[in-house]
Amino acid sequence: MYTHICKNCNKSFLEPHKQTKFCSHLCYSSSNKSKNNHNWRGGKYKSVYGYIYIRAPKEHPFKAANGYIFEHRLIMEQKIGRYLRKEEIVHHINGIKNDNRIENLIITTRAIHNRIHAPKTICKIKDCNRKHKGLGYCNMHYQQIKKLS
Repeated sequence: MYTHICKNCNKSFLEPHKQTKFCSHLCYSSSNKSKNNHNWRGGKYKSVYGYIYIRAPKEHPFKAANGYIFEHRLIMEQKIGRYLRKEEIVHHINGIKNDNRIENLIITTRAIHNRIHAPKTICKIKDCNRKHKGLGYCNMHYQQIKKLS
């Protein structure tokens, strides 16, 4: 039998195995959570869409089931001193989804945010102010480009 000191609760215990580090399964599982876990990445991760998620405070009303919230929303809430309402959208001014500096964030409504991201309705050709039909070109320019290809 070997005498060990538990890495979680610092109690002394006897164990027949030389490599044992914890006195019980409870100590092992509690020591392997969040910051102590080898997969811990500081409470942040990047979504497949490019947004940064951050571990939300326990009392946060809009955190996801996994306990995370968009970092840009949390930063804006800290700046204004209250929780954002559901209808408030935080927009990244420069369009870079992981640039969460406060000077790059503004609060908008859904309607305004949709207008910001609405596709341009004017032809791509310089000095042509006609509405586009397809691929960003007005009907006249689209036909010309189609003939060239």
